[in-house]
Amino acid sequence: MENINAVLINDGMPQGERLVKLNQIAIQQMPNCRNDASLLIYHFKSISRTTQPEVMDN
Repeated sequence: MENINAVLINDGMPQGERLVKLNQIAIQQMPNCRNDASLLIYHFKSISRTTQPEVMDN
């Protein structure tokens, strides 16, 4: 988002318009972020199920 804001500033877009545009972009990206988070959670849960803690014999 910072990069997009920088581009909009360089294009001369006023702050209020930038805020609206960045908000629209953030809303569009939310489903992608949720999907990415869900995949990470699934991945880590599957790893924890397949790896067993090492047991030390005394």
